[in-house]
Amino acid sequence: MRSSLRVCTEVLRPGEDWSEWHEPSRPESVEAEGTGRFATFLENTGATGYVVHLSCRESLASCRCTPSRAGVKIHVESVRRHFC
Repeated sequence: MRSSLRVCTEVLRPGEDWSEWHEPSRPESVEAEGTGRFATFLENTGATGYVVHLSCRESLASCRCTPSRAGVKIHVESVRRHFC
């Protein structure tokens, strides 16, 4: 597995149209880790959170209520095409 920094360095070069590289520069594993950390932050602080543009099943799994995350208030926004 390539690191996120390496992926970004490889695909995001100055002067290029970055829109085509948006998705390849953000691996699902990175989104899932960030979402999981956000859920942990909410769990530790008791705050309510809102995740927008969630795009992979692994991230959704880190938001779902599990016994260890009981009481965590997290809302998720996504689009159907990410999960078809």
